[in-house]
Amino acid sequence: MNKLYRQKKLLIVLLSAVFLCLFIVSTDPRKLSAPLLLVPPVLLFVVLFGISFSVLSASTKVPKVKQKLISSALASAPVLLLLLASIGQLTGKDVVLSLLFIGGLTVYFSRATLVRSP
Repeated sequence: MNKLYRQKKLLIVLLSAVFLCLFIVSTDPRKLSAPLLLVPPVLLFVVLFGISFSVLSASTKVPKVKQKLISSALASAPVLLLLLASIGQLTGKDVVLSLLFIGGLTVYFSRATLVRSP
């Protein structure tokens, strides 16, 4: 069951990556409607989250909740930079600040103790 679940997650990530590539190659952003402009950042986040989660689960013994938090922080960095670049607001200072912020979140999540409330 666990192996089937991992294969299903990997298949979703691979299909998202293929769909992202096809979407970027086959569309002109100037002719898209506003809701369709949100598709590439969402797919990029899904692909990066899946890759980082797979790497973390294969290489560390960190609990799943922490793996998801760390993966979401790592996947949000390129998406944040992409969104800043798309509106013409990306500078070197923004890149450094974004990477420091995401790095700080990753370190914080990796060291945080997660307690379930009753």
